[in-house]
Amino acid sequence: MVSFPKRIVVVGTTGSGKSTLARNLSKALGLPLIECDDLLWNDDWVESSFEEVRARVTHALQGASDGWVYAGNLGPKYIDIVGPNTDMVIWLNYPWLTGFWRLLKRSIRRIISKEPLFGTNCVETWSKLFSWDSILRWYIASFGKLQRRYQEFLVERRSLHLKTDVQILILTKPAEADELVKAAIKRE
Repeated sequence: MVSFPKRIVVVGTTGSGKSTLARNLSKALGLPLIECDDLLWNDDWVESSFEEVRARVTHALQGASDGWVYAGNLGPKYIDIVGPNTDMVIWLNYPWLTGFWRLLKRSIRRIISKEPLFGTNCVETWSKLFSWDSILRWYIASFGKLQRRYQEFLVERRSLHLKTDVQILILTKPAEADELVKAAIKRE
């Protein structure tokens, strides 16, 4: 059985289900949810500056000092803030096709629903989906890089920013994420 600590980070490629798993764990464990994308993006798809992101991440972690579930990749802008405070990292290490299919379905759903993202006016559109800045193109370009980064950080333990006793869970299929949430619900 998994022991759930108070500070959990869920990482993975774009569209892997980081936010969904983190939201479900947050609810099951009674911990606040911190969504990296909410801290990173401003209106009209404008990315926050280095300083803004660091300040927002710091503020979010301080506001949840008793624990949190953090959804988002540990990018160079803030890994030194989040990493040392993390007790568990869950890596959604799914196959390429699984992630691409999930991302495509999510994007189409968001286009149809016109669901605003990240607490901003950012919405996905058909033209954006098939543009040079497409989330699908980003997925194709970034998948291998993120896989290598997490292989180094989590498996080979090359990150200077994670505690030596951090728990690492590597999930290789969505059913494992579902089982993890069930374990979190049943933990008591």
